[in-house]
Amino acid sequence: MTYTQLRALIVDYLENDETSFTDNLAQIIQQGEARVYNQVRTIDQRKTVTDVVSTGTITPPQDFIEMLYLRVNGVMLMQRQKSFLRTVYGDTTGAPESYSLDYTTLYSGASTINIAPIPTAEVTYEMSYAGAPYSIVDQEETYLSVNFPECLLYACLLEAAVYNKGEADILAVYGQRFNEALLALKRSAEGLQLKDEYRDAPERVAAPN
Repeated sequence: MTYTQLRALIVDYLENDETSFTDNLAQIIQQGEARVYNQVRTIDQRKTVTDVVSTGTITPPQDFIEMLYLRVNGVMLMQRQKSFLRTVYGDTTGAPESYSLDYTTLYSGASTINIAPIPTAEVTYEMSYAGAPYSIVDQEETYLSVNFPECLLYACLLEAAVYNKGEADILAVYGQRFNEALLALKRSAEGLQLKDEYRDAPERVAAPN
């Protein structure tokens, strides 16, 4: 599903093509996306970067939201509180063992990643993190719109119905459809796509009655 198709579907479902409504559709759609992304981390948000550092701080990518793992010179670092790093390591130098996230700015992700002990020479790090999701408003298609269009559609219909002061029964139907679609997305993004059959037996789905 494309952005153009999504806009048209919302207008058709709600039978409202007034300018006052369509002019706000972009923001309504972004609110629908937020409804989804506040409840599930999609697979396209998982990103990995590699770089070098020779100090005790790493600047995360601009779209950084949360850390998945941090590895320095092939060694996985343990996440700690900033106070732990200061108390245990102080200004000690050596091979990094731990890291902390420093939230000192207003945007959603960490502004600095502290590592300790402080390296005495340039080291290579690999960072896997969850990044800010892409919005269909900014590009014609996204992972969500292509792979789980029902989830995106009903999330946006919910927001649009609220904007239009929709009836309670309509909101209930959209809410139920959204929850069903969200379960399918969560099952894929947080379950199936993070497993393999070598360690995890394939899921068995009961036949319908």
